[in-house]
This record gives sequence, structure tokens and C-alpha cells, in this order.
Amino acid sequence: MIKTKIKKIIFVLSIFSSTLILINRFGADSNFAQSSNLVWYVKPCLSIPIEPKMESHFTNLYALYFASQDPEIKSLDIVVQNHDWTIPIMQEVFVIVNSFKKNNKSVTIWACGLDTKIFPVFANCSRRILSNDSSLILHGFSILNYFQKNRLEKKKINVWGVQAGDFKGGLASDLSNEFGYYDATNALAFIQDMSAQIKEYIAFAMSVNLHKVENWFNFAYFSSQDILKEGFADEFGMYRPKTNEMTLEKYSRKIRHYMGYSKNNVPVILIDPVITYPRSVVFANKLNNIANDQSIKTVVLYIKSFGGSTAGCSLVYDSIMNLKSNGKYVIALVDCAYSAAYHIASGADKIFARSGSGIGSIGVYCKFTEMDERLKKKGVNVDGVYTHEPDLMKFPILTDKQKDFVVNSVKVMHKQFIDIVMQNRKIDVNLIEDIAQGQIFTGAAAKKLGLIDSLRGFEGMLELLFALYKGDHFSFCFMPDIKMWQELEMAGSLSL
Repeated sequence: MIKTKIKKIIFVLSIFSSTLILINRFGADSNFAQSSNLVWYVKPCLSIPIEPKMESHFTNLYALYFASQDPEIKSLDIVVQNHDWTIPIMQEVFVIVNSFKKNNKSVTIWACGLDTKIFPVFANCSRRILSNDSSLILHGFSILNYFQKNRLEKKKINVWGVQAGDFKGGLASDLSNEFGYYDATNALAFIQDMSAQIKEYIAFAMSVNLHKVENWFNFAYFSSQDILKEGFADEFGMYRPKTNEMTLEKYSRKIRHYMGYSKNNVPVILIDPVITYPRSVVFANKLNNIANDQSIKTVVLYIKSFGGSTAGCSLVYDSIMNLKSNGKYVIALVDCAYSAAYHIASGADKIFARSGSGIGSIGVYCKFTEMDERLKKKGVNVDGVYTHEPDLMKFPILTDKQKDFVVNSVKVMHKQFIDIVMQNRKIDVNLIEDIAQGQIFTGAAAKKLGLIDSLRGFEGMLELLFALYKGDHFSFCFMPDIKMWQELEMAGSLSL
């Protein structure tokens, strides 16, 4: 017992000393921050591709964690002009605000309007200022499935497919109408868990019980006067830029500049929404280059993806296994990792997420679009000659034999997916059969099932890196030359 406590104390001290080493690296110059007040302008990144947005989130979180420990920074102003936060990002910022407050640094937030995702952070700040005529909307969450079978049939287009796993409310449930099956039980449990987490964060921040928070959600809409009456905000006002303010962007650049001298580079691989095969080839080449670089010890996968193709994720997964076989330690930081993305994440040595992250959808489906009737209506006839009976090339209608081939292929892929998760996550064979039916889980539920290792997210990842490098500092570098690929898989696609 005493040895365990001593180990914990040594671990905490090592993290603290690592932070001081990093700060002192720049900190010999007491004017590193140039101002004791840090200002974070929260702007939406909706107009740019997902990768720069993910990189922006990552660098902002790192700079904020660093600033919360920097003795030169005395206060933080958060100016919310608009935001595109996911729930895990909200939870990360919530924890960072707590870190500032624990270190006796004041946190003031200025907002032009409030919604469910920003409100927990707003409520958690030391001082809360809202612009005039602002409102607050508290709402639950939903998963929408758009069934277009009837609309497609009118256009003489038939969509059919096969799936391995029941996809009980999972991300492949958009196919369930074609299959004649839909069970929203899992989806309902997912959004109820997410909603409960939001309410707990609000109750903690406002120091009230959950019953009162439930009443607020029942009321749903609050005008500016209601906001003041309920004590959600302290006053009305607008942020006025200061002449000597240090913006988070400028502070982050300084950190990157000084950290650039580190001999320990930690590549950050951004795994974004769609994992396609052409894109995966680029990923694999970069990962294999990293595997051959003896100066790199650790790699971080930052994942925010709803899945992709089996060929694409298998290629990336094999490259991750190559990293590990070459002695690299692989960490997965997950915003959401569904299906193909979780296939990739499962190969990491450690998986960090937040309780509001989305995890799972362990299943495979294949979808085909038959347009024979549609083409005939337009006066187009498609035919061809073959040297042999093709397996999957007869367009636009597949034979029963060809459909059986697809069904068997999907089942094989699903079995491979299950085996990989079971092997990497050390999950019992009886449990894996139950949770590998395409269900989606919050991070909190996934942790209980053994699908991830920690709910401490970015903070946990940093602490692990400090421990791995034993007090020596390191610098993050984002994998270059990865462009956003957009491709439409028309005739057939086998996807996770």
C-alpha cells in the first residue's frame, strides 16, 4: 500500500517537474507570455476542411493545458463568437477551466449566445458575461435516420445490401429500412447517456442538484432576462480587446517555436471523417516512413471519424502494427471512433477518450445500387460480353449467386473485425459477440466494456507522454502533405 502511494507521488512529481522544465525552457525569459492575461477567441472552423479544424482543436487544447500551469499567466478570457465544439471538446475545455481555477487563475467568459454544448463551460467559469439580447436554448440530442426507400423506388432505383451485425441503432441503420429491420434501443441509450452527462456537468458547474437542471431542460428556452434571473450569467457586456493582450494563437505559436528545439518529436496523425482507400495509401506511406525513423519513439492518433472502407482501414491498421513492431508506442486520442475508425484505434497501445466520445459500431455492411429500371425508363440499356461469368461485375443487376458471394464476404470481414478487437483489447469471446453487433457507445459505456483505456482524454495523454519521456520535453508535429480526399463510391462499397 505504501509502495503504491510512493509510486503515485513520484509519478505526480515527475509530471510537475516536466511541466516546470518546459516552462523554464522558455521561462528564463520572464516575458515569455508578454502579458499575464491570456485571451482565447473561440471561432467556428466550419468553412475549412476537417483536418485544419482538428489540428486547431489539438493545438488550442495543448496551449491551454500549458497556460494553466504557466506561473506567468494569471487569468484567461474566453471570447465565444461562435463555436463548433463536439461534446468531447466541451468536456476537455471544462477540465481545463477547472485546472485554471485550481491554480488560482481567474477565468472570464464572454458569449454572444448559449446552447447546450457551450453552456457547461460557460457556467463553470469564474465570471460569466453575456451580450445583450442573448438567449439560452437547452435541448436534448437526437440521431436521425433518413429513410428514402419510397423516394428511390419512385425513381426506379433499388438500393439493397447485406450486413454482419444487427446494427441496433448503430451508424449503419440508414440501411435498415431496405433490410426491413430497425431497432432504436441502442441509439436511444446512447443519446440518453450523452444527455445525462451534459446535465451532470451543468449541475456541477452551477452547484445545484440534478432535479433543478431537469427543470431547466423542461423549460428549454431562456431570454436574456431569464438568464440573469436564474443566475446563469453575472452581467451583460461585450469584450473589448486590450492593447497588450496575449491571444491563445500567439501563445501557441511561441510554444511551438520553443518546443521546436526538442529532439523528441511526437507525430500527430489526424484520422478524419471518411477513411477511404486512396487516402489510406497516403497514410500508410507516411506511417511506414515514421516506422523507419529511429528518432521517433511515440505516435499519437487523433481520431474523429465515422468509419470508412474495409480496404482503407485495413491498410492503416497494418501500418500501425508496423509502427509497433518497430518499437513505437502508439496512443489513440478519440473524439469519436466508429466502425473502421475504431478498427484502427483498437491497434493502439493506449486509447484515451472522454465520457462523451462516441465509440464502437463494430460491424460491416455492403450496399449496392441497382438502376436497371431507371436506365430503361431513360432509354438506356447496359449490356456486355465476358470471357467468363463475372463475380461482381455484372451491371446493373447481380445474380443470386453473386449476392451470396457478397453475403459471405461481409461475414468474413465481420469475423476478422471481431478477432482484431478481441485480440487487441483482450475482451472475452462471449462479451465481444454481444457488443459487436454495430452498437454505438459513449466513452463512459465503452470504458466499462474494455473498448478504451481511459476517460481522461487530452490530459491523460499528456501525462502518459510526460511519463514516457521521463521529464525530458517533447514537441508535437502534425503529419504533412495529407489532403482532404472526396470520393463517391457508386456501384458497390464494403464498409465498416
